Amino acid sequence: MFVCFQYATVERSDEKFLTYKDFICNYLKLVDEKSNSEIINLISKVADTTKDGLISFVEFEAFESLLCAPDAISQLSFKLFDVDQTGKVTYENFQKVLSSTLVHQQVNFNFESTFVKQYFGTDHSHELSYDEFVQLLQSLPTEHARQAFISCDPEGKGSIPAMDFIKLMGKIREFRMSS
Repeated sequence: MFVCFQYATVERSDEKFLTYKDFICNYLKLVDEKSNSEIINLISKVADTTKDGLISFVEFEAFESLLCAPDAISQLSFKLFDVDQTGKVTYENFQKVLSSTLVHQQVNFNFESTFVKQYFGTDHSHELSYDEFVQLLQSLPTEHARQAFISCDPEGKGSIPAMDFIKLMGKIREFRMSS
């Protein structure tokens, strides 16, 4: 049995299960138990394929094998944004998940931008396939930085003070998925 199951607090029929808090807070130590339960649930649902609120040994193994895939970050991100498990990412789920991230809390993202409309359509009805989502994901950090720059340049001069630029880059850089 994997070491993660030493953190399991639920046992049924001699099988141990991780609760979402066991998995995210105690095993992965991504956040502490005082963190927003919505964030804990959102991340845990990637591993909880049965959506019963518990992570079994089989589900944990599947999650671990996903982490070994060459495109693991893209696959995990897609699963995270595909909240409804339809195989598509909706505008509503994109907005919900992105709004709950730390980077969004520090630098707002304009969900009515031409960037968003390019992917989801002007009426936000288009649902993204995995390949479309990966394209969005690759462009997202640049778009977020562009929007952040624009927010520091309300008069549209095309330049911002050096100190604003330094602060902005500090905030954006710490959230990039790759170095």
